[in-house]
Amino acid sequence: MKKYDEFMPGLAERIVRMAEKEQAYRIDTTNREEDQKDKLLKIAEKESNHIIRAQSWGQLIGALISFSCIGIATYFAFTGAAWEIVIGFLAVPTASLIAAFIPRKGSNESSGKRGAKQEKED
Repeated sequence: MKKYDEFMPGLAERIVRMAEKEQAYRIDTTNREEDQKDKLLKIAEKESNHIIRAQSWGQLIGALISFSCIGIATYFAFTGAAWEIVIGFLAVPTASLIAAFIPRKGSNESSGKRGAKQEKED
């Protein structure tokens, strides 16, 4: 550093200041990136919790409707109502059970395309 100052007075101090500024900038940039990552993780966690809560409510409501239909169908069967009414009420839980096992187009197609792309790349 003495040779830098001999070559140009104050040059060593300028170089040190420049290195300190660069280090401070890198630390600041790294801290901002970490903050952004933390914010994105919090947003993703909130969205995930909302989706889980919505799915849970959907399952609960679906179960209540199915059990209600089965209960009503049982009531009508014991009271001697027409068989069409009993079958009508039993069709709702049966249809929802069948629908639960049929894959949805949107969710499986997108994952299937990703899998095909990854296989081609390998």
